[in-house]
Amino acid sequence: MYRFWFAFWTASALTVIWTRYAWMLRYYEWVSTILGIIAVVLAVSIVRVARPRVVSLGFVALGLFVGQWWLVESLLMQLVWSLRGFAP
Repeated sequence: MYRFWFAFWTASALTVIWTRYAWMLRYYEWVSTILGIIAVVLAVSIVRVARPRVVSLGFVALGLFVGQWWLVESLLMQLVWSLRGFAP
């Protein structure tokens, strides 16, 4: 069980590091997407293996929110743009 948590938080930390320092690379979106998929798969594995308690669900949500901030930010941007009809 702890190896899922370790892998999940490692994937989230790698995503944060990647988005901070590699944003100018050509394959930035691909690697970010792969790290995001890995984090989501690990999060689902944690929730399925562990009994879904409030603490474990909170840590999973926090890890996804912090680790996948680039995705949260882009989804919020798309939402705001679509409200005024400026969505690409």
